[in-house]
Amino acid sequence: MTLPKFIYRHSVWVFLVFTVLALIAFWRNYLVNPLGPHPAMIHIHAIVMLAWCALLIAQATLIRIRKRMSLDL
Repeated sequence: MTLPKFIYRHSVWVFLVFTVLALIAFWRNYLVNPLGPHPAMIHIHAIVMLAWCALLIAQATLIRIRKRMSLDL
């Protein structure tokens, strides 16, 4: 199996690993003390990025279990 095919078939796990690595990367600077003296834009960025990662994992999971929404217009 080629690497692109592997990533496509197991994209849920790839996105989950990406999210975990992002959490590890920002642990020391932000996540240890999220209510610290950070500007509001940093908080907004963290919330939006976390929501984006969650939606990315949810979308890949729904595609994997074949829960697709059809738009019959």
